[in-house]
This record gives sequence, C-alpha cells and structure tokens, in this order.
Amino acid sequence: MVASASAGGTIDFSVRCLSMAPVVLPPTLSIAENLTIVGPGAAGLYVSGGGSAQVVDVAPGETVTISGLTIEDGQAPIGVSGGGIDNVGAATLEADIVANGPATDCAGAPPTDGGYNVADDGTCSLSASGASGSLPGEADAAIGRGPLAANGGPTQTQAVGASSVAYHLVPQASCGTADQRGEPRFEPPSATACDAGAFGFAPPEITGSHPSPGPVGASVTLSGYGFTLATTVDVDGTATPFTVVSDTTITFVAPRGSGTVPAEVVNPDGTSNAADVTDAAYPAVTGQPAGRAVAAGQSASFTVACPGVPTPTVQWQVAADGGVFAFGDARFAGSAAGIHPRAPVVGMAANP
Repeated sequence: MVASASAGGTIDFSVRCLSMAPVVLPPTLSIAENLTIVGPGAAGLYVSGGGSAQVVDVAPGETVTISGLTIEDGQAPIGVSGGGIDNVGAATLEADIVANGPATDCAGAPPTDGGYNVADDGTCSLSASGASGSLPGEADAAIGRGPLAANGGPTQTQAVGASSVAYHLVPQASCGTADQRGEPRFEPPSATACDAGAFGFAPPEITGSHPSPGPVGASVTLSGYGFTLATTVDVDGTATPFTVVSDTTITFVAPRGSGTVPAEVVNPDGTSNAADVTDAAYPAVTGQPAGRAVAAGQSASFTVACPGVPTPTVQWQVAADGGVFAFGDARFAGSAAGIHPRAPVVGMAANP
C-alpha cells in the first residue's frame, strides 16, 4: 500500500476494513516519499513489528505525518535503535501511542510532536509541557491499555480505563464526535475532554426515570448517557428486554407487579448507578369489611383494604333480595340473581 501510494498522498484506514488483530509487519514499513497516514485512532489500529521487525522507517528528505495509530512491539535491526520509528526524514506524530519496550520507540531525528501523543519512553522527544499535551516516558501500566478484546463496535479494541494517562487527555476542540465503537466521545455530555485514541471510556449513568409510578405493564423510560452499547438492563436482579432509543434514552417494560425496585444499565465499560423504578402492582384485597348489625334507618360504614399502584377503585355490590350471582367460577350470596358484574366484588352481605 505504501509502495503504491503517490508522493504527497494520504493513506486513510477505514475502521470497517480492519481485521480483529493488529497489523503485523514482517518487513519494516519503509516510507520513501512524502505521505500522510491516518488511522481511526491510537486504540483503533495497531501496527506491530511482532517483536522481530522495525515498524516504520522514514527515508531522508521525506515528510511523513502519522496520526491516530498505535505503533507497538517493534524491534530494530542489530546495531540500530528505534524499534518503533527510525526517522531520517521529517516525521510528525499526532494522537498516536508508541509502545515498543524493550526496544526504544524512536531513533534518528526526533519527530515533530503534533500533540496528544503517548509514548512508553523518552526517545521520541515528545513535549511533556506546553500546548502539545503529549505524555512521553509513560510506563505501560500507566498507559493502561487492556488486551485486544470485543468491547462493543465493529472491531476489537484495547480498552482505556479511567486510571489511564490517556483518559480525558485530549481537549474538546481536538476530539471527534464518537469513538471507534460509535460511543459518543463526551461522557458525561458536559465533559470538556475526551480520551486519547479510538476508545472512549464511558460507563453508563442514569439520571432519571419516567413514569414513576407507571400503570401495569407500561413502558419505562430511563434518561442518562452511555446507553449506545448497552448489553443489559437489570431490574431487581433480573435481565429485562430493552430498547436503546439513543445514547441518552433507553426503554423497557418492568415486570408486572414488581413495585419499587432498582434498575441498572450495563455496557462493556461498566454498570450504572441504580435508579428506583416504580412499576404498577396488581390490586389485591388484603382486608375484608367486617359485618355490622344496624337497626332500620341507621347508617353503617364498611372498610376494605385493597392496595395497588396506582391506587385502585373499589366497586361495592349491595343485594336487596338475598339472591346469588356468579362472577367467573365463584358464586356469591347477597346480590340480585342473574347480574354479572364487570369489576371484582370486594365484599357483600345478604342483609346490608
């Protein structure tokens, strides 16, 4: 690809064309013409020397810009340094991760620091201060890239957690709108920086639910962020079918009669806070009215306990003839014979 590129051209790697594994180079990637190489992000395309080859060799007099790549596991030939990059020309690094220990990262002329690069030694002469925001000489543990794994999205990635030096390294003006996986770069939406590389660490967060309470079997809407890659909605310890409407909205139907229970959203980066969701509980008669003896013309009051969410209404049936009527399979004394009610009967007496 490099050999066939026109001088002054650009090689742009599409995320959708990437394999699940790093690009391992048996020969060194020798660049002998002016060229720009653009990757999907430092955590999105890994160009590796496989521990046996130098990764990039920039020829004398050539101008090369490399952005959005991870250059890793390079090994310089015997007697030569710079397992990652041997820059005899004019190389510029932008938003790259260079990690080639135990071999040195760079040799030859120091590359121009285009900003927001991370390296695991100081041989690339990245600026540790000023406007570039780069981080030279970081230990691999501090860079904190996880193993190549399925973290959501079309390709495997190396996750960067909140403890990584790459976390929220890049200011808003230099960030894209989404990471390689399709997750919005700014999580929470009020954030003013994003993570270096193609992976944006974004565990979900719930900020509200509606309705509360809702009628039996109603759809519940959770508001928040980090929902794009949701894998589970957990309602009171039970995985529940759900629909991702957007990164900030997710819907599901809570199990009927669940009452007030905690709900959590899970994505590859973590589990959200728990939010109370109140789903309608079926009404149930928990207390029948007590019998009353009254004289003709006197009044009497009866009380029934029938909780539910929302609060149910109660229908009373009063019989004048002491007859019997049926409701489903049950037969009740004390109503007008032949009348079939359309609501549950709570209580009755033959002589009200």
